[in-house]
Amino acid sequence: MRQLAQGPCALRPVLSPLGVERVSEMPAGRAVVMRKPLTPEKHAIVDYVFLAANLTGPALVGASPRAKALFASFGAVQGSLNAFTDQPLAIKRLIPFKVHGLIEKYSGPAYVALPLLLGLHRNPRDRALWLGMGTALVTAYNLTDWNATDSNR
Repeated sequence: MRQLAQGPCALRPVLSPLGVERVSEMPAGRAVVMRKPLTPEKHAIVDYVFLAANLTGPALVGASPRAKALFASFGAVQGSLNAFTDQPLAIKRLIPFKVHGLIEKYSGPAYVALPLLLGLHRNPRDRALWLGMGTALVTAYNLTDWNATDSNR
């Protein structure tokens, strides 16, 4: 990429992930690091909302009884994990926040596989709920600062 101006804080063209060029002002040779917006407290709020959505969402969209049971189970597991994770809204801080992140990361395949194994993908309402909740789960995971410490919570 070509430099637009000279000096320690030169304007430089930056290629975004979508391939769109934008101009960013930054010191020459230095990258700007943006922190992820979800702190442990904000992630806890999202998780409790996810619990409520898993418990109420299936009834609101008219999901099948099988979907209602599966999403209630997902909600109970997520709510329990959140309640015992080291974060400001916990009932008891037993699980380190980073471990919470690892559990979320590696339980993702179960969240994908179980609805498929139970045939929920065949019912349009169940499938819509599954895809919507899955999208929310992945988005929250990717926007969370899993390296947050007590000083930056």
